[in-house]
Amino acid sequence: MTTQLNQSSPSNEPTRIDAPWTDKQVEALNLYQQSGVFHPFTSEGGADLIATKNGWVEKEGGPVVQTWAHSFMADADAIKQHKELMSGSMKRPNQEG
Repeated sequence: MTTQLNQSSPSNEPTRIDAPWTDKQVEALNLYQQSGVFHPFTSEGGADLIATKNGWVEKEGGPVVQTWAHSFMADADAIKQHKELMSGSMKRPNQEG
């Protein structure tokens, strides 16, 4: 049985991205990891992973341990908005005033 690893969403956008990643994607992936509102990707030993151009590492300069991420993790604007919403500093669309 073959599993399609890079499935698409109903809008045909990929649901995951594979390394190598752009500088912008690396920045967004690390923002996701440090946001505090999402569960970060972690190593088998429990360490939060760090995004690099070539994939996820357990520590700076360490070997790559994973080479994919969910595509939503690379959307810096959405991560920032979600963090603001979760902190209460951003009003929900249906809130008054």
